[in-house]
This record gives sequence, structure tokens and C-alpha cells, in this order.
Amino acid sequence: MIDQELFQDYLNSLGLPMEVFLNIFPEEKDYTVNADDPQDVIAFSLKTTYSVRDFEHANLRCLIRAVHPKDCMDCGTQLIKALNMETNVMIGDVQIVLFKPIDLQPVALGVDNNGNHIYQVDVKVVASK
Repeated sequence: MIDQELFQDYLNSLGLPMEVFLNIFPEEKDYTVNADDPQDVIAFSLKTTYSVRDFEHANLRCLIRAVHPKDCMDCGTQLIKALNMETNVMIGDVQIVLFKPIDLQPVALGVDNNGNHIYQVDVKVVASK
């Protein structure tokens, strides 16, 4: 299985304009300019859909949150380009054989309670154990 904390480190190494967090956004609250918690961030989940012999198939879901929808679009587009058909990536002792974006562009989901825009990007991940 893919180590999710190492996977988070990998996503953060891609040079995206927002920090990546595992599973959830940092604490939701009313933000100020000097807030300790970042407002523009990515939360990801990695769900194994099935395993066959030595291969694991998973769905990577990234939720991108930002004040401005353009920031979500730009970051999501950069994420899609960074992972598109990427092969032979090592995450610990697991080799990612293929990243294949499901979405060709980020999908708008709406606005949260703090007025931040939320966009989604889904990527298929095939890994070899």
C-alpha cells in the first residue's frame, strides 16, 4: 500500500503554489490577514479502489481551497500538468507506475462557510508493490 504521509511529501515537492494536507483542510475558522492557519491549501485523500496481484489501483482526490476561484483553477491546472501521465515515481518502497488525471481541468464544487472557493481534481494512480 502507498504510504499516505510519504505521498503527501511527494505532492508538496511538486512546487505547487499551495501546501498539501492529508485528508482534511487545516482547522476551519474565520480568517484574518494574519491567521496562523493557511487559507489557500490543498487537502487530498488516496483511496485504493482495488488490488490485483502486485498492482494497486487508487483514486487521488485533491480539494483545492482559495479565496479567489482563479487561484484554485491555476493551482489545479498546475497539479494536473505535474501528474499527467507521470511514471516511475518512488514513494517509499512503492513504485507509482502511472498517474492519469480523470479531470482535464479543476471542477468547481462551491463555496465553504468562510467564503473560500473549493475545486476538485481526481487522478487515477497505479502502483506496484
